[in-house]
Amino acid sequence: MKGNILVGQSGGPTTVINASLAGVLSAAFNSEKIDTVYGMVNGIQGFMDENVLNLTKEFKGNEKKLEHLRVTPSMYLGSCRYKLKDPKEDSSDLVAGNAQITAASALVLSLGIAIQNFPEGAIISMPLRAEGESKGRAFLGGVLSGFVEPIGAVLTLLAAQLVIPALPYLLSFAAGAMLYVVVEELIPEMSQGRHSNLGTVFFAVGFSVMMVLDVALG
Repeated sequence: MKGNILVGQSGGPTTVINASLAGVLSAAFNSEKIDTVYGMVNGIQGFMDENVLNLTKEFKGNEKKLEHLRVTPSMYLGSCRYKLKDPKEDSSDLVAGNAQITAASALVLSLGIAIQNFPEGAIISMPLRAEGESKGRAFLGGVLSGFVEPIGAVLTLLAAQLVIPALPYLLSFAAGAMLYVVVEELIPEMSQGRHSNLGTVFFAVGFSVMMVLDVALG
């Protein structure tokens, strides 16, 4: 089983810094258990900003370049003086680091949330419509059911430090609640009537679409 290495450095620009990096690379290239060596640009700051280099691509098979790195009194990966915060006092480094949210990533996230909210709104609107409510009131009921999400997001951000340890349990509860509603309400209803096979087919189609989006949108 192979693994990767992520290396970063801090300190002054001396020959020891580059020589130690060259030593790490040499040992990794000679190991059958190491696949790729990545380097953090400017130490832990590069890791937090997702700024890394593929050192295997840069140095493997080029002994002359590796030897030049070994004897050069400089810092190939750069350095930093950033000190990680104590997670017990400030968990911001664990939550997001200093990574910037781009417009593209925000758009992708918004698209994923919007797609997920269609069935969540439908599960409110469709029963209301079936019980005789007007289309407008049924639609409004579905829309209003989503108002709790931004409120919950703000509360989560405000209580981030307290929520993080419980986050796996909260997410598991949310997923379990959604599965309960699907099994208890949606599946029995879609199996009724003359064309129950259509419900099964579109259930499979919807599941497949969500899996594709999960992979495509990351």
